[in-house]
Amino acid sequence: MIYNDDVQVTGSVSAGNMASLMVTVTPQPNVPTSVEITGLALRGTGPVQALATAHSSVPGLRVVEVSVSSVTPSGCLVWIRRTNATETNISVLMWRDQ
Repeated sequence: MIYNDDVQVTGSVSAGNMASLMVTVTPQPNVPTSVEITGLALRGTGPVQALATAHSSVPGLRVVEVSVSSVTPSGCLVWIRRTNATETNISVLMWRDQ
Protein backbone atom coordinates (compact mmCIF):
# COMPACT_ATOMS: atom_id res chain seq x y z
CA MET A 1 0.00 0.00 0.00
CA ILE A 2 1.43 3.38 -1.02
CA TYR A 3 0.20 6.73 0.24
CA ASN A 4 1.00 9.84 -1.77
CA ASP A 5 -0.37 12.41 0.64
CA ASP A 6 0.60 14.44 3.67
CA VAL A 7 0.53 12.80 7.08
CA GLN A 8 -2.12 14.36 9.28
CA VAL A 9 -1.84 14.02 13.03
CA THR A 10 -4.96 14.43 15.15
CA GLY A 11 -4.66 15.12 18.85
CA SER A 12 -1.51 16.14 20.65
CA VAL A 13 1.92 14.74 19.97
CA SER A 14 4.81 15.29 22.36
CA ALA A 15 8.05 13.63 23.40
CA GLY A 16 6.17 12.09 26.34
CA ASN A 17 3.88 9.96 24.21
CA MET A 18 6.36 8.79 21.54
CA ALA A 19 9.42 6.53 21.66
CA SER A 20 11.84 5.80 18.83
CA LEU A 21 14.60 3.28 19.43
CA MET A 22 16.75 0.63 17.80
CA VAL A 23 17.46 -2.90 19.00
CA THR A 24 19.95 -5.42 17.64
CA VAL A 25 18.91 -9.06 17.32
CA THR A 26 20.94 -12.10 16.26
CA PRO A 27 18.21 -14.47 15.10
CA GLN A 28 18.29 -18.22 14.71
CA PRO A 29 17.92 -19.12 11.01
CA ASN A 30 14.26 -19.62 9.99
CA VAL A 31 13.05 -19.40 13.60
CA PRO A 32 11.14 -16.44 15.05
CA THR A 33 13.44 -14.73 17.55
CA SER A 34 12.37 -12.00 19.97
CA VAL A 35 13.92 -9.31 22.10
CA GLU A 36 12.08 -7.52 24.90
CA ILE A 37 11.99 -3.73 25.19
CA THR A 38 11.30 -2.51 28.74
CA GLY A 39 11.63 0.61 30.84
CA LEU A 40 9.50 2.98 28.77
CA ALA A 41 6.84 5.22 30.28
CA LEU A 42 4.65 6.44 27.44
CA ARG A 43 2.20 9.06 28.62
CA GLY A 44 -1.24 9.58 27.20
CA THR A 45 -4.44 7.62 26.93
CA GLY A 46 -5.74 4.99 24.60
CA PRO A 47 -3.96 2.02 23.10
CA VAL A 48 -0.22 2.04 22.43
CA GLN A 49 0.70 1.58 18.76
CA ALA A 50 4.02 0.18 17.53
CA LEU A 51 5.82 -0.24 14.22
CA ALA A 52 9.06 -2.13 13.52
CA THR A 53 11.39 -2.07 10.51
CA ALA A 54 14.43 -4.29 9.99
CA HIS A 55 17.61 -2.92 8.42
CA SER A 56 19.40 -5.59 6.37
CA SER A 57 22.58 -5.11 4.36
CA VAL A 58 23.16 -8.72 3.28
CA PRO A 59 21.88 -9.32 -0.28
CA GLY A 60 20.27 -12.68 -0.95
CA LEU A 61 19.79 -13.51 2.71
CA ARG A 62 16.56 -11.92 3.64
CA VAL A 63 14.40 -10.85 6.47
CA VAL A 64 11.22 -12.91 6.24
CA GLU A 65 9.15 -11.12 8.88
CA VAL A 66 9.38 -8.42 11.54
CA SER A 67 6.60 -7.80 14.05
CA VAL A 68 5.77 -6.32 17.45
CA SER A 69 3.65 -7.96 20.15
CA SER A 70 2.70 -7.51 23.81
CA VAL A 71 2.64 -3.73 23.37
CA THR A 72 2.19 -1.74 26.61
CA PRO A 73 3.12 1.78 27.74
CA SER A 74 6.29 0.32 29.29
CA GLY A 75 7.56 -1.76 26.36
CA CYS A 76 6.95 -4.58 23.89
CA LEU A 77 8.38 -7.71 22.27
CA VAL A 78 10.07 -7.28 18.88
CA TRP A 79 10.17 -10.37 16.65
CA ILE A 80 12.26 -11.20 13.59
CA ARG A 81 12.53 -14.21 11.34
CA ARG A 82 15.16 -14.32 8.62
CA THR A 83 16.90 -16.95 6.49
CA ASN A 84 20.20 -16.78 8.36
CA ALA A 85 21.71 -15.70 11.68
CA THR A 86 22.93 -12.26 10.56
CA GLU A 87 22.82 -9.70 13.38
CA THR A 88 20.05 -7.26 12.43
CA ASN A 89 19.18 -3.76 13.61
CA ILE A 90 15.45 -3.17 14.07
CA SER A 91 13.99 0.32 14.43
CA VAL A 92 10.91 0.53 16.63
CA LEU A 93 8.49 3.44 16.85
CA MET A 94 5.88 3.44 19.61
CA TRP A 95 3.22 6.10 20.21
CA ARG A 96 0.09 6.79 22.16
CA ASP A 97 -2.67 9.41 21.88
CA GLN A 98 -2.42 12.16 24.42
